[in-house]
Amino acid sequence: MNGMMEKITLLVLMLAFAIPAIASDWKYLGTDGKGNHYFYKPKTYSISGNKIASSWTKVEHKVDEAVMKQKKIAPDDYVGISSTVVFEQYHCVEKKKMTLVGKHYEGIDDNDVQRTGWVAVQPASTDEGLLIALCKEGANKKERDKTSEKK
Repeated sequence: MNGMMEKITLLVLMLAFAIPAIASDWKYLGTDGKGNHYFYKPKTYSISGNKIASSWTKVEHKVDEAVMKQKKIAPDDYVGISSTVVFEQYHCVEKKKMTLVGKHYEGIDDNDVQRTGWVAVQPASTDEGLLIALCKEGANKKERDKTSEKK
C-alpha cells in the first residue's frame, strides 16, 4: 500500500509540473544552429524606461528538428533532451544580462540556476541573440502601443 501511495504522489507531482509547462505559451525566438532553440514568455515580458527587458526565457537543448518537423510540431512547441527556464533581465543599451531565478530540467531531474549580478553579454553568443530579440520585442511593443493609441 505504501508503494502505491508513493507512485500516486509521484504522478500528481509530475502532472503538477507538466501541465503548466505545456500550457505556458512560449514564443519561439530562434536557434543557434547547434540544436538549441530559444523562447520567451510574452505574458511575462516587460521593458522599462531605462531599456531593461525582463522575461522568462527558455532554451530547449539539442532539439531533433527533423523529428519535430516530421511530426508537424510548430517551432513554439519544440522540445529538446533538456531545457533551461530562467527569469532574466537584459540591459539593451549597456548589453548586460542578469539571471534572477531559474531551473535546468533533464529527464525527471532538475537543478536550480544560480542568480547572477549584471554580466556583459559576449558578442556572437546565444545571450546576445536573446538580448537582441528581447530588446527588439520592446521596440516592436512600443510601436504596437502607439498604433493602438491612435485608433
